[in-house]
Amino acid sequence: MHIAMLTDIYYPHINGVTNHIWLLGKALKQLGHDVSVITFGDSQPGDAEEGVLRNPAVSLGSSGYYLGLRYTKASIDAMSQSDLIHLHHPFLSGRLATAALADIKKPLVFTCHTRYDLYAKRFLSFIPETLLDNVVQTQIRGLSDHCDIVIAPNCSTRKRLRAWGVKSEIAVIPNAIDTQVYKGHGSSNVRASLGIPRDSLLVIYCGRLSSEKSVETLLRAMELVVSQMPAAYLIIVGGGPEENKLQQRWESRPWTRFIGEISYNAVPDYLAASDLYVSASLTEVNSLAILEALASSLPVVLSDSSGNSDIVTNGIEGLLVSASTPVSFAEAIVDILSNNEKRSLMSEMANETSEAFDIRDIAMNVVALYKGMVSQQVPS
Repeated sequence: MHIAMLTDIYYPHINGVTNHIWLLGKALKQLGHDVSVITFGDSQPGDAEEGVLRNPAVSLGSSGYYLGLRYTKASIDAMSQSDLIHLHHPFLSGRLATAALADIKKPLVFTCHTRYDLYAKRFLSFIPETLLDNVVQTQIRGLSDHCDIVIAPNCSTRKRLRAWGVKSEIAVIPNAIDTQVYKGHGSSNVRASLGIPRDSLLVIYCGRLSSEKSVETLLRAMELVVSQMPAAYLIIVGGGPEENKLQQRWESRPWTRFIGEISYNAVPDYLAASDLYVSASLTEVNSLAILEALASSLPVVLSDSSGNSDIVTNGIEGLLVSASTPVSFAEAIVDILSNNEKRSLMSEMANETSEAFDIRDIAMNVVALYKGMVSQQVPS
């Protein structure tokens, strides 16, 4: 099959959705399928080899997103020659895709990756919440009406989509990672290169540094942790709009290390060097960063949100924090770091849980869904 992946944002910008598209595309190619990625912005080295088509658009600052009005002929041709179209963003790509499909007549699947309602409230707080909810739900519902199938990464998302009035078929297929990449990493020079003692307790956050990720909560929590456990350190891997502000406020603390953005291939070494993964984000749907931590046999401390609780069971692979406050996170972090036996058991369970999210198995599930869609297509 030839699959056209449509996304508002793609490499070199790094986030969970771009990583998922790249991983899924790679796995599909290994299974013998052709994949085109249709996105926006200026061309990048390697686009032709990777089958990436970029369309003219205006950059929205450092966000990695663009404002575009149309697809080029090359992108339209790629969609026309595909067996189906897989849409990964509902707004820009969703609007342009549904317009293009009026003429192309291809099966359409949409993956709902994000809590768009929460993002809208975070970034458009000056607009009444009721109005924002109505706009988001209307957009998602309207797009889904054009889709043959909607993919929900977990049961919580499927339930939410039904509550929003989505009538299309919904298939639950989680996002995935290459679990083998995170296995068998021994000691590296990560701690030594950061000036962190080998016998310290190392906590890691890996992800975007933006307001919705609540990284400030983690830093305030670690300040409380270190007052009780002076051997504890926190490393923060990733970049984003809040990076400079957080660095200016916290980098002088001797227990904090800001790593910045690193290559995807370097992430396993940082996870392998750590003892515990933390995230205070409430907006996750099916976080790849959390899956990567689990595959690295790391216990986790996470906010008790629906996306997180679909992956992690409280007290098994880690702890879910119901009150997203620095004090609550600090208590959970200390609970795990101070108990070697508990940390060891959670580490084993984390590794076991991650196996359900391996990209090889998930890709085969996606292919089965694709084949079902194509077989049901009415010839034009």
